[in-house]
Amino acid sequence: MSVGGDQNFIHDNEFTIDQQAPPNDEKHGAYAFYIGGSDHGGVYTGNVVTSNVTPVWISNMYGPGSNVVIRGNTFRKAEGAEPFVPFKLGWYKNPARNVAFYSNRFEGIEFGVAINDYTTGFVSDYKVGWTLRVKAAAGAKVVVLDRDGAEAAAGQADATGLFIAYLPQYLAAGKGQVVEAGKRVVKIERTDVSAYRIRVGDREKPVTLRQDTEVAF
Repeated sequence: MSVGGDQNFIHDNEFTIDQQAPPNDEKHGAYAFYIGGSDHGGVYTGNVVTSNVTPVWISNMYGPGSNVVIRGNTFRKAEGAEPFVPFKLGWYKNPARNVAFYSNRFEGIEFGVAINDYTTGFVSDYKVGWTLRVKAAAGAKVVVLDRDGAEAAAGQADATGLFIAYLPQYLAAGKGQVVEAGKRVVKIERTDVSAYRIRVGDREKPVTLRQDTEVAF
């Protein structure tokens, strides 16, 4: 699949990754999503991935990758597999940019990101968030403000009175390699942005987004 021309939408597929010589490394690997060499990284929704190794590498040996949304997918650890981190970002001078993870499910493993940056000044970044559902009158204008009062999302409730937004809980970025206990590790710095205010007409409600959330007006 080429993603060089424009944004792609990869949805509602089932993937099984059975790496015969685990774990994946830079010289050999098996992936469900190997995303690199494009600023149109794609939108991945409703997929089910069963794997015995890290199934997603964004910005890799193929080239840098950016503008990737991974939302509403299910990631399962295959029976008998050793523990692994489901996502890897970056390689050498190919950082991952503007990567978003929203409302994904994990079975047998926990959410986690390994940042593979190891060259000074080349930093991968990502955000992790959830789905906000606002119930209001049909056609009502809905505005979501972040902690600084800036508009994070806006629109109108649909004919059923539903407005949906995908918003981050925190932002994260690699801060280069450091040596801890004799080993090189990549530090990841997180910034909490989970506090929002929802405005519908002259009414306003606060919400802290740490899971999929519905707010009724």
